[in-house]
Amino acid sequence: MAWKRVNGNGGDGSFYKFKEPGQVLTGTYKGQREGKFGMLGVVIDEKGVEQAFPLGAALKGRLADIEVGTQIMVQYLGEEQSKQGRTFKAFEVFVAAGDEQEVPF
Repeated sequence: MAWKRVNGNGGDGSFYKFKEPGQVLTGTYKGQREGKFGMLGVVIDEKGVEQAFPLGAALKGRLADIEVGTQIMVQYLGEEQSKQGRTFKAFEVFVAAGDEQEVPF
């Protein structure tokens, strides 16, 4: 009998880290879920692999109104500084052209 390891999120996905400005993650949006250290966004990439990534406040807000099943692209812009002087990771979120959904940003 063959065995397949379960990694705690119910699938055989991986954790995706945004490291370099310009880095892009594309795929089918599967929503948000609680992770060990906070909320995670979940995308099924082009290879069919579940990719979970950490959601900071701004990214969580941008994804809040995106429907599950929508094709999205998340682009990491790099670190920026808030007006209060805190450093944060900045992102842009896109939906596939022709998507019927209205996106409020």
